[in-house]
Amino acid sequence: TGMTYIAGSARYVFNGVTNAASDPSGTTTLTFTETNVPPFSALLPGEELAILYDVYVGCDAVFGNNRFEARGQFVDIC
Repeated sequence: TGMTYIAGSARYVFNGVTNAASDPSGTTTLTFTETNVPPFSALLPGEELAILYDVYVGCDAVFGNNRFEARGQFVDIC
């Protein structure tokens, strides 16, 4: 709670180029796949891809030190 994904704000950066991405699935946990980010299907070891998106952050998302932190995770299903 405390943050809300802004629809239409997703984008990804691959090989130095920023591209629009379609909205992820999920509400509590946002999930991006090769449907949203096509380079996922051909990403090679050592290549990097950044996913960016905007959120509204409510007052309840900020902790005692006035910092907001979000974390991401990649799962290789191969």
